[in-house]
Amino acid sequence: MSVALVALGLVALGAAQRERWRAALLPLLLWFAGTPLSELGPGRFAVAFALAAVATAVPRLAGTPAAVAGLSAGVALGAPMLREMELARLAVGLFAVPDGALFRSPLLWVALAGAFVAPRARAATGAGALALALAAALPDAARSPLLGAALGLLFAGFAAATAALAAALRRRPARALGAVLGALTLWNVLSMESYRRWLVPRDDTVAFADFAFHNAAILRSWVGAPSAWPANVLFGARHGLVAARWDRLATAHALEPWPGLGHEIALAGPGFEVDGLLDGDWGARVPCPPESCRNLNGEALVYFQLRQPTRLALGFEARGPGAVDVALDGFALGRLETGEALARHVLRPPFPLRAGLRRLTLRPQGDAKPRVSKVFFLEER
Repeated sequence: MSVALVALGLVALGAAQRERWRAALLPLLLWFAGTPLSELGPGRFAVAFALAAVATAVPRLAGTPAAVAGLSAGVALGAPMLREMELARLAVGLFAVPDGALFRSPLLWVALAGAFVAPRARAATGAGALALALAAALPDAARSPLLGAALGLLFAGFAAATAALAAALRRRPARALGAVLGALTLWNVLSMESYRRWLVPRDDTVAFADFAFHNAAILRSWVGAPSAWPANVLFGARHGLVAARWDRLATAHALEPWPGLGHEIALAGPGFEVDGLLDGDWGARVPCPPESCRNLNGEALVYFQLRQPTRLALGFEARGPGAVDVALDGFALGRLETGEALARHVLRPPFPLRAGLRRLTLRPQGDAKPRVSKVFFLEER
């Protein structure tokens, strides 16, 4: 992301505080530290900060003409990438964990809110939001010049929102106390739930970072990650899943490199990478020479997504003894006859698989206690 492009976007800075531009320096520092602009590196960070500070002192550059100029410059410089833009990537580029723009930079939410409290910031914020959406629909949004233009333009909304918040608190300071009490109440509820679930030691010390991690995980399991709203809520409602499932399933596309699934799922792999794909009666990770496996204790699910309709064969590495019935989205694919040794089995659906979220169901027969090592995908022409 070039500093020159960031400077073009930052011409909207004066829209927030035209008369008292020095007061915008603290929000500007927070903006650089809390958004991907901080990843420019120390030298470029210093240059971009200086350019932005100068831009704040030039009120005549702010407003609709500057917003249009910043957006146009971003689109022009990003034109070679626009051919790769896909609307299907939009929600992922904005909200996906951990690289969605709105997920990784909560300050962007504050910037968007600024458009509703400060009419002077609406042109710059609107143009920035459009540039952000265009960048999010690209395969590599982080390298797009559009992202630089978006972050620069959106600072006008961030400065306006922080100024409006400061003014509101000066008028009614009790609101700050109410917000703090609300946050502490939520923290207390989450802490009690962590204690109830035995996630923290009953009679020993615990690192605050671990404590906060458990509390955040509980909140996410209840309502999904707040910074991924509304994408995770809509995804959950559409597929009948909890909103937290979005965190992994949003990018869990078969045949695509990480964060996609590639050509296989190693069921005994790292927690977040695999656990978010599984549901039902999966058991513990166990040795399964020469691999590692998971116990299949009862009916269990494996979720995956497809970017487009695909004729796909599904393979399994498993051992028994016993038998496992396999279904895809409720359609019976066949049965795996598993023996003592780890072996591969392939089932071929008689139809192309639809794009979107797919549910693979494995159901052991009788008293069988099979172990499954991998699910793999074989694209067929």
